[in-house]
Amino acid sequence: MMKHGFTRILWLTAFWTLGVLFPGQISPVWGSSPMGFPDDPSSSRIPETRSEDPIGSVVPLPPDTWPAESGNPFHNPVFLSQTPLSEWTRQFSRNGAGEDFSSGIVTSSGRVFAVSTTGHVEALDVSSGRSLWHVRLEAPVHAPMILSKRILYVVSSSPSITLDHLLLYTRTRHLLRGDGSERVWALSQRSGRILWTQKISGAVLGSPLLEPHTIALATGSGHLLFLSRQDGHIVVDLPVSDGSFGWASPLDSSDAIYLAQENPPMIDRVTKSPLKTDWRFALSNTTTYDRFFIGDPVLTGEGMATVFRKKDSGAMVLVSLDPVTGRILWTLSLSDSSKDIPEEMLTLVDADGVLYVPLPEKGDLLAVSDSGQLLWKSHIGGSPHTGGTAVGRLLFVPLPSGHIVAIDRKSGQKVHEWKGKSPLGPRSLSLIGSMIFFADRKGEVRAMDLSTLGEKADLLSRTPFLNAKGPLKDAVKGKPNE
Repeated sequence: MMKHGFTRILWLTAFWTLGVLFPGQISPVWGSSPMGFPDDPSSSRIPETRSEDPIGSVVPLPPDTWPAESGNPFHNPVFLSQTPLSEWTRQFSRNGAGEDFSSGIVTSSGRVFAVSTTGHVEALDVSSGRSLWHVRLEAPVHAPMILSKRILYVVSSSPSITLDHLLLYTRTRHLLRGDGSERVWALSQRSGRILWTQKISGAVLGSPLLEPHTIALATGSGHLLFLSRQDGHIVVDLPVSDGSFGWASPLDSSDAIYLAQENPPMIDRVTKSPLKTDWRFALSNTTTYDRFFIGDPVLTGEGMATVFRKKDSGAMVLVSLDPVTGRILWTLSLSDSSKDIPEEMLTLVDADGVLYVPLPEKGDLLAVSDSGQLLWKSHIGGSPHTGGTAVGRLLFVPLPSGHIVAIDRKSGQKVHEWKGKSPLGPRSLSLIGSMIFFADRKGEVRAMDLSTLGEKADLLSRTPFLNAKGPLKDAVKGKPNE
């Protein structure tokens, strides 16, 4: 008790000092805006732009707007390239084995970045695949990387559930993750030089969030951390929950951050000004059970959606919430049971008023309107864990088998299936123009030209076709399950 009291005094003293030395630039956690947040949060976000011209080109977004696996309008941006791009393949093998690039790749400023679960960070030229630099962090990495204008942020942590955590879980039914080796690294995109590193507590498995002056992390110990982008010091350490946020990535909005706890499964809304937990949502009869799973939350045109799994049957249910109040808007049953689904992640993707929901145990992909209406159901095989990457009229879905399936977003019909040789991770794919970039779990990084899809690929550079709300004309009819 004495230790906690002394720590609190140090925090209060630090905030008071900053408030005196930099008046108007920082407020205490319970005040208006803590350091790291702008006075007008919406000013840091680039608004979604749509062309009224049906043959207009996709509006390019700067690399700084690729923040996270969060399902917001910047989740799958299309970057146009001023330099010609061509197909290439690179294979990386360290210590005699192919690297596991399950956390996905990111692209920025003519570079492709990939990080393996063993901590090898690779930087490649986007045009040729030529290696630019390599850094070994000597730590496991499972979370996706994020980018600012010149810096690459990497979080090293293990998904370990230690013996102490298991003993705690038997008593409290609250799961914790992490083995105490967690760190955040800031690397120069140009050279790979380590700019700073910061030790944290609790595994980070979901994507960090890029805030104006900080990066935000949801940890396996139930904390929301804000680290300075300048030197990595912890600006705010906010305890939110008693359990792990696990594999789910936090969801960012202009005024709040939404956190998905894996066990007990629930959603927390943390407001940015003041910085505090606003509400907590848990689906009935799912507050305590032994399946460590909850889907990534995603903002839609009508609210916020995520996937819960019921306690008794394991059935999966899609839930839409009012993001301000936490009130249920609608629910939709996805399957009768999901007892065999891996205890990992399920990433929903919202694009132009349609929510794409993967069902791994069935090998299906669903298209659901923002109002909860089932538009179509497509059996694509494999075990999709992400709703895919939406580009023009097509949707590209990576599968653990190594295949990438191209789906017609209007009908759900399979347009093409590229058959890879190595398994792919459960992350969305990165695109520049008509080139798609991805890395597999056996060390291969690849750039693939989508224009080989012929007539369908001509739509890649056009305005998204789903500008109107409501069900599609040739869609399968369905109703929300109240």
